[in-house]
Amino acid sequence: MLNFQIVTQLSDQQTEEIVDLIAQCHLYDGGAKDPYLDNRFNYFQEMPWVALASSDQHIVGVATIYADAQPPEEAEMAVFVLPHKRRQGIGQRLGELCQTTLRQYGYDQWEYWTELAFLNREPDFLAAIGLTADPDWELQMARPQQATLALPARAKTVLRPLSLAEIPAVLPIYQAAFPENTVDSTRQYLLGCLQDQQNDFQVLWRGSEPLGACAINLDVDRAYLFSLFISPEQQGNGWGTYLLNQLCLTYDQVSTLRLGVEASNVQAHHLYERAGFQVETTVIYLDCPEPKRHLA
Repeated sequence: MLNFQIVTQLSDQQTEEIVDLIAQCHLYDGGAKDPYLDNRFNYFQEMPWVALASSDQHIVGVATIYADAQPPEEAEMAVFVLPHKRRQGIGQRLGELCQTTLRQYGYDQWEYWTELAFLNREPDFLAAIGLTADPDWELQMARPQQATLALPARAKTVLRPLSLAEIPAVLPIYQAAFPENTVDSTRQYLLGCLQDQQNDFQVLWRGSEPLGACAINLDVDRAYLFSLFISPEQQGNGWGTYLLNQLCLTYDQVSTLRLGVEASNVQAHHLYERAGFQVETTVIYLDCPEPKRHLA
């Protein structure tokens, strides 16, 4: 018998089961992107964000919600079901639980993400669920541990973790880089980075001027770089290459560094390749047509 629930917190055992479930899905499908198993950055901290399907007290399916901005901004969802449990309506039910929760918190826009490897294995999937693939694909790139050629240090620059007192100085350049976020959601995001022991937020300073920054999600043997940006006033001066190099030096003991980049952003793609990153998987976002439809 299948049991479904959507919860706000996961036990250690549930987290271990979910990590193993996702690993099994990746092995079967050829995927590599993991969902973020935390609600630290969700705008509504009290909102249930992970839906579970269980059979015989074992998790057989999971769906996650990532909604770091308040409505009407769009939320993201991901669904994973064990290969031998697919085509039984489990993914549909998990998606419906997430959609119902999002509506309760005022969201009426969302999208799912999946991977090209999964769609290649399941060619009838998109037609079956009635969703369309966004043409703006994302590349997840990985860089295994390797020797990093240190660039000459630039005068009066330092890379260091963000402090609480420095948030007002960093907030304007973060907003300039990601204008879709509100001031409140940006401040909450930066505070979340400081409060989460698994996350760093490194800022490149020249004197008292923040030149750029990057958030880093840390795991036991890997790190994921996200929200990497350079101040608009400093773009085109080589600071992106310099910041990425300094990050690679800072985390040179981590076995694998990962990051995401839009497939259409050829310049950034080449920048990351020069730093030793290679494409690991292609991530595709699935848009829900209007009016919103459930997974079928």
